[in-house]
Amino acid sequence: MENKLSENKLPNERENKLPAGNNSPVSVLEKNDKENSGGFKKFFTWQYYGAILSGKISYHVFLAFLILSLISVVPLSYSIYKYGLPFSSHFSANVQSLITEVVPADLEITIKNGAASTNVTEPYYVTVKKEYLENIFGVSKTDSKSISKIRLLTIDTKGKAEDFERYQSLALLTQSSIVYYSDNKINIQPLASVDNVTINRQTVEKAFGSINKGDTFGKILFVIVLVAPLFIFIFVMIGLALGFLYFAFLSYIMSRLYKTGAKFGNVYSYTVAIMFIPLLIWTILVEVPVLNNYLLGLDDVHTIVVIGIAYLGIRWYAGRLDVRKLEELE
Repeated sequence: MENKLSENKLPNERENKLPAGNNSPVSVLEKNDKENSGGFKKFFTWQYYGAILSGKISYHVFLAFLILSLISVVPLSYSIYKYGLPFSSHFSANVQSLITEVVPADLEITIKNGAASTNVTEPYYVTVKKEYLENIFGVSKTDSKSISKIRLLTIDTKGKAEDFERYQSLALLTQSSIVYYSDNKINIQPLASVDNVTINRQTVEKAFGSINKGDTFGKILFVIVLVAPLFIFIFVMIGLALGFLYFAFLSYIMSRLYKTGAKFGNVYSYTVAIMFIPLLIWTILVEVPVLNNYLLGLDDVHTIVVIGIAYLGIRWYAGRLDVRKLEELE
């Protein structure tokens, strides 16, 4: 009876029976795994990423984060040290020079009993050359056709706070108030709350000297500049970990839909591994000035492509599992 049933099998069933031994699909796949398991070329094979997804091999996620963070932070750190260290070391001298440049030697402002008075003809404008500020703070040069001076303060004790915008100044001192921009709105501070004081270049220099004894601000800035790259590096590492968590969640959903049975930890490692090389190349190219603006405009496209690659890898792995299951059934 058994022989008869065997002889009566449908032709298609006999033709579709998987070959056994070394020529079976599983054996062929395992052979391909060994052929593609070594050298740099393994990073461009589905077998490598499938092994990570299955948990057969472990991927150094922290090392990947370390490399990507370093490549991202090194150019920025170079700029911070290049401009920040000279700025911090010359901070006190620059502020002293700025006081000399901004506060006229002949200007004296007296605030007494909530009322301001001066010894100059009003309206009086306290200005600073834009080029001077650029040299002090190391910012890029502006167009020579742009405004050459910035009005820091307008003094008009006969003026009104309501006329602030007419003076086109950052601040306005009237007889009874100081008017200035803050949080994109005009603020009026009555002088009634200000103690009696006389302001001139000497008092400003003395006030700065008293709060900056021993170049306190310069030293603080030096420390900030020195450790800033470290904090940026840590921030980038955390950002990568959270960013990959989002993409790993998408990959996990795809993995579940294809019933791969992969654990979330393996999916996370798989996601980092499969996105590492594209992200590494992208991070390097973005630092190239000629390509920077162009590539940043394609950031969304880059993200979609990487997700697509992750999807193809999961689909390949799911197909491989189907082949194994089919042979087991046979």
